[in-house]
Amino acid sequence: MSVPIPEAIAPAADSLDIGRDSDLQPMGKPMDTPVPTEGERLPRFAGFISLYNSRFVASLFVGLIAVQALGFLMLGTNREGRSVSLVSLVAQNVLAIACAWIAFRRARDVAARFWFLFAISLLILQIPQTFGTYDTVFA
Repeated sequence: MSVPIPEAIAPAADSLDIGRDSDLQPMGKPMDTPVPTEGERLPRFAGFISLYNSRFVASLFVGLIAVQALGFLMLGTNREGRSVSLVSLVAQNVLAIACAWIAFRRARDVAARFWFLFAISLLILQIPQTFGTYDTVFA
């Protein structure tokens, strides 16, 4: 029966040798990377308010759909209700075009072509939708 032989244990570092063996810099020596100051701090919701954040985009779509539904429920199907609904629809389409463009920029090869064609088709459909909305709101 063999007894396992313990490996050599490294001697404990002296408290004065800690900075020499690690990459810590002694006090008074300039750092390689600057420390951010308070003036350069990002706002609290900067990461949330972005079209790259899927939760923010989903909440925008839900909000626009709610505005569209409330426009019909509160204003009816007359001119005012249709105006609110169509303006919301134009905003939804603009948001969809922006999301499709972001997807196109992230994708590669065939997927990029798909998202490009999808964004172009949304843009082409947006043109008559915008004219119809203008006609309904201001006519």
